[in-house]
Amino acid sequence: MKWFIRTGQAGWRHCNPKTSRILGSASLFVATVVFAIFITGCAAYGPYHANTSGEPFNSVRGPKDGRYKLAIIEFGDQGSMLDPSQLAAALQVIDKAERPLLFVYIHGWQNNAVSRDVCRFEHFIDTVSGFPEMTGRKINVIGVYIAWRGKDVTVPGLNLLTFWSRKATGQTVASQNSCLAAISEIALTARSPAKKYHHCVLLGHSFGGLVLGNTISHSILDDALKSNSEFVLTDTSRSADLTGRKSIVAYDLRTVICVPLRKPQVQATRDTEAPSPAPSAEVMGALYVDSRFASRDISGVSNDILHAIATEAASLIENARLVQAEEAGRRYQQELSIAASIQQRLMAVTIPEVPFAKLAGRNLSCKEIGGDFFDAVNTDQGLTIVLADVSGKGVSAALLASTLQGMIYSQLTAGMPLTEIVTAVNRFFTDKNIGEKYATVIIARVRDDGDLEYVNCGHVQPLVVSNGAVQRPGHGNLPVGLLPDAKYESDHCQLKPGDRLVLVTDGVTEAENARGDFFEDSRLELAAKTGTLEEIFAAISTFCGGTPLNDDCTVVELVYSFAGPVSAVI
Repeated sequence: MKWFIRTGQAGWRHCNPKTSRILGSASLFVATVVFAIFITGCAAYGPYHANTSGEPFNSVRGPKDGRYKLAIIEFGDQGSMLDPSQLAAALQVIDKAERPLLFVYIHGWQNNAVSRDVCRFEHFIDTVSGFPEMTGRKINVIGVYIAWRGKDVTVPGLNLLTFWSRKATGQTVASQNSCLAAISEIALTARSPAKKYHHCVLLGHSFGGLVLGNTISHSILDDALKSNSEFVLTDTSRSADLTGRKSIVAYDLRTVICVPLRKPQVQATRDTEAPSPAPSAEVMGALYVDSRFASRDISGVSNDILHAIATEAASLIENARLVQAEEAGRRYQQELSIAASIQQRLMAVTIPEVPFAKLAGRNLSCKEIGGDFFDAVNTDQGLTIVLADVSGKGVSAALLASTLQGMIYSQLTAGMPLTEIVTAVNRFFTDKNIGEKYATVIIARVRDDGDLEYVNCGHVQPLVVSNGAVQRPGHGNLPVGLLPDAKYESDHCQLKPGDRLVLVTDGVTEAENARGDFFEDSRLELAAKTGTLEEIFAAISTFCGGTPLNDDCTVVELVYSFAGPVSAVI
């Protein structure tokens, strides 16, 4: 009986004749050495666990207490056994066992005598042999490891070439009958009438799966997966129509059972028992069982056992998926932390010191990395403040924000006019076709005489607090990244000593409380009128209460003090 679970160019250089002869001799020498290594590598061919007259059971191993046995059978690259005595030794071990529980593992290519796959399989049967159900019933756990030991190129760096050689070998062996014949003989020995208990489980991995894949009814397996239905054929000889069921005829399969593995339903609470998967639940794979022997009608107990195995297998697969998803999420969070650290370093702002103004800024991201940034650059033209908000959140917004910051910074230090800077940024965004991404930007330049030039690209209107009153300069333009031919203009206003310029992103005005109310412009103006930058953030925190931010919040405050000469610091 087989059990099978499926889860879904360079120019020429002049060289004088003498040099050519030297190079030619060196090349010949190197080629000879490489060829010798190649031949030596290919010579590594033969069974790793050959039996001899002195050690007739060298291919069988296990602990001294005999709780399990591991037999190894090695095939060559043409599909025949390299040492037929390995099969004989395995059969003898099985024949001596009164209650054999047989695990036949068709792995594929065996790389060396202490292959990690051999060790993992042995660890598996060692674990199974220690189960109370095994020790209490005196079950003889036997593992048979079937692998292919073919010509192998052991030259370093040629693993890719040998992979395709191994794949061809796997397909060759899978198409032969000797491996299947050996498996059949092993299973029949385990099913001897004299056995008090017998069970045989076939496992296929890597290219070994090709062997198992050639022995099952793919038509029934595919039908079960597509229709999410069970197929139970206890005697195919009674079936009137086996058209399309070529594997059943070719391998004389009499019993074929296929049960879909359905995704487990979520358990409501810890105290309630998880319900059985509904017939309409998502199909994750299938439990396939076949035999060359006809079976009587499946009893209720056998049917329950099959469904229990299918349910447990589905749970194991789902748990494995959840573990993989959790690991992927952990790696993603780790990558985000690294990205956040890099972004913070890239966007760290060194506040320039100028005699005519004092500048402060703060950013709060609603995620690990965000699309808000601010910067300050002092040049001969004056102190320039940049505040931008890229649409969206997370990684994509952070990448564009970093690019945007670099572009604006380099052009500011080059002394370009503000309107030309935003025009260049807009052209970059639209030419790159980065999807429905845009950015609101405000760039404000303050001179020592208090002249404020700003260009607002769809951003929140700036606030100028003067003599206890709040003014909102209303000149604006389109955000960058929307229209390739957009025109941008700047505007001016005059600051007086003591005036404050406050710039914010829309994450401030759109901060919500538990009732869903926005912080809005009115509360912003009140907070800016009566408080500093830190007091603005305190007002936002008080308003939101415990409600988390749903967008990045950035506030920049400039306090203009007096007229004086500009000292350029970049």
